[in-house]
Amino acid sequence: MGKKKIVLIGASNSMLFNGLRAGLNQDNVELTNLSLGGASTLHILYEFLRFRNESIVIAADLIILESNIVDIDHIIDLPDFKNLILRNIFLTYNELSKLNKKFLVLLLPYIKNDFKKNETINNAHRMCCNQYGFNCVDVQSVYLKNNVMDFYMTMMPDKAHQLQRIMYEFGKNIANENFSLFKFSLPSSIDLDFKICSPKNDLQINEKILNLKKNMFYKEYCFRVHKDITISLSRKNQNYKIIASHSWTDNGKKNPFKFYSSLIFFNNADNFIETCATPSYNAFAAIYDDFVIGDNSKIYLGNNRNINYYDLVNLMLYKDEGKIQVAVDDIKETVIKQEYNFSHLFPDVVFIKEILEEYLNSTSNISIQISSLTQQLNHFKTFSTAKQRIQNQLPYRLGQAMIINSKNFLGYIFLPYILLSIVILYKQEQKNYKHKIKLNPESTLPPLETYPDYNEALKEKRCFTYKLGLALIEANKKWYGGGYIKLWFKIKKLKYEFKTKN
Repeated sequence: MGKKKIVLIGASNSMLFNGLRAGLNQDNVELTNLSLGGASTLHILYEFLRFRNESIVIAADLIILESNIVDIDHIIDLPDFKNLILRNIFLTYNELSKLNKKFLVLLLPYIKNDFKKNETINNAHRMCCNQYGFNCVDVQSVYLKNNVMDFYMTMMPDKAHQLQRIMYEFGKNIANENFSLFKFSLPSSIDLDFKICSPKNDLQINEKILNLKKNMFYKEYCFRVHKDITISLSRKNQNYKIIASHSWTDNGKKNPFKFYSSLIFFNNADNFIETCATPSYNAFAAIYDDFVIGDNSKIYLGNNRNINYYDLVNLMLYKDEGKIQVAVDDIKETVIKQEYNFSHLFPDVVFIKEILEEYLNSTSNISIQISSLTQQLNHFKTFSTAKQRIQNQLPYRLGQAMIINSKNFLGYIFLPYILLSIVILYKQEQKNYKHKIKLNPESTLPPLETYPDYNEALKEKRCFTYKLGLALIEANKKWYGGGYIKLWFKIKKLKYEFKTKN
């Protein structure tokens, strides 16, 4: 029997190295991951419309979709804006349903906006699942039903991403499920008109000036729009709306979120829009404006932040004939039908919560005692050495936890939660420390240079434990660029250096 062919397409929760995709990538599975961080539901349709993905989609035994968190994140308090987000959701389900494939939708928990706004988006997805026959794992409802939302959201410094170990087990459960139990989609009879507009074929751009960009995840051809370039949109695209832009404006800087650029779509002085500012990495931006291409539409470089160009991959077009109209008032409270409900595949979050609470409240092997910061500060002020203060810094504590807990099976299993608890505790300590010295400046700890064992303390910063923790912190900052993959090689390098020195 051949391998199960799974296509995963979602946002950053589907990209994290040790999370969902790792769990899905079992020996019995051939996994194709088309996910893109920060991408909304419309990106799912975009990838399925691209010719290069056609054979992958046709061969898929199961297609997993995950994007509700980004849809929620895009909500602002403008009715038309929300209506366009909802429209994009229904457009996507309508078109995908025609593939007559087995889909599995993941509705992940999120609490950034108020509950009503969250549920408007989630209910839109639930309505579509029921209407178009998409299987669903409604994690949001699982968390709420079991009263664990606050626990897991509090544990996660980043509320948009689930704990990777839980998502890993979730992926394994999907991979090992009997795929015959999943239902096929119910094809829609509504025909809609979409186009993927490429610089090469639709913007009359010379192929020789397209730039190839690639990394370990993606490969795209881009056209660079700068201030001296004006692009004319082909007349064959007249009457289409521009609903999304795919860009990869790589600036070579370490933090892509500090560098933004955009495009201006222009018909005339009274009819133009600017795309939302796109960060400088591979990004898909839905455009929540009704810009219709005319007979003389043009594209210019828009406003920018620290970058003066825009690297365009494709535009996504839609001819709106009013066949699907959705408004906020159309969205009703909805429960996934039993025949499409596969929430049993998600790990037992109540059981995991109980284990975590017991483990975190017990005496652990690592040298971290949860006590009041006041007692810690008094201890450091009176008894601490520079070496002890270095050992109390976050890199050392993380490195120490990784070393100790990787020596036994139970510690390895719970290592992600232990590391997370260390980060949460450390941040709280720093917050309390800043508050304390604000109230009483005399509580400020003296500079490390004033300690008699300062030179000895510097050795701790060069030790394997400290460098291991630093490597983990750096990997977490650059997860979107393969940071966790690089971490594995970094650890091997550190181990080699440590062995050769000793």
